[in-house]
Amino acid sequence: MKLKLALAALLLASLAQAQETKKYHSGQLLQMESLECTVFENPIANASDSVVCQEYVLQGEDVLFHLRAKDLKHTILLPVGKEVTYRIEEDRFYLRPGMGDKKEHEYRVVAMEPRDKSGPSVQTALKVNHLQ
Repeated sequence: MKLKLALAALLLASLAQAQETKKYHSGQLLQMESLECTVFENPIANASDSVVCQEYVLQGEDVLFHLRAKDLKHTILLPVGKEVTYRIEEDRFYLRPGMGDKKEHEYRVVAMEPRDKSGPSVQTALKVNHLQ
């Protein structure tokens, strides 16, 4: 009986060790711009329903990410100028607003550009956004 219990404990411990830990990267939020995002276009009436959304520029190690919140109804304002942590899993981008905050928020990557190591030259979202 004790042998079965020890084997079961060993099996559970090995399963817990086998799970991969999520690898987070750190980056700095350089800027935020409020842009008009088209939600629905009606070609018959030549009208569109639009909403204002925030686009952030996140400076990673080698890449500048242009991000928008995935859920437009429940957006949060991120701390511009502060360091945040993020992870990329398959085709999803998750961001944690602060070092102590454990809640992840999903974002869409609108554009990516290689980071110039000499200086933080950031294009505005109006130049990068192909929808306007």
